[in-house]
Amino acid sequence: MRYLWFSFLLLFAGCEHHDAERASLDALLSSGSVRRIEFVSTRQATTNVVVGQQVGEVLAMLSASNRVNKAVDHKSASGRVILCQDGERVVLTYFFSQQVFSFRGYQFTMRGSNEMQRFFK
Repeated sequence: MRYLWFSFLLLFAGCEHHDAERASLDALLSSGSVRRIEFVSTRQATTNVVVGQQVGEVLAMLSASNRVNKAVDHKSASGRVILCQDGERVVLTYFFSQQVFSFRGYQFTMRGSNEMQRFFK
């Protein structure tokens, strides 16, 4: 019984942590401070940069209303989305084969079709 209780506590603590990370990501996306987004593909050894109006398009794709929680097995990481704001860089890991993003443990995919892959080409 102790192990069951301990497992429940770990699960509950983990959920709170991801709620905080989700809120942190939401705050960043809605802050208006992201001026540049870099898409780094380790699979293709390329980096694409988005600025101007396209930044808003990408941030809209990442908005809370377009995200669905989804776990990843961490076996296929092959990209990074780097949000650049006021001298700071925030990194999201992208798993191509599973189409999942990871931000400090918070993992999600896009609702509907994932148009984000076009930025990695």
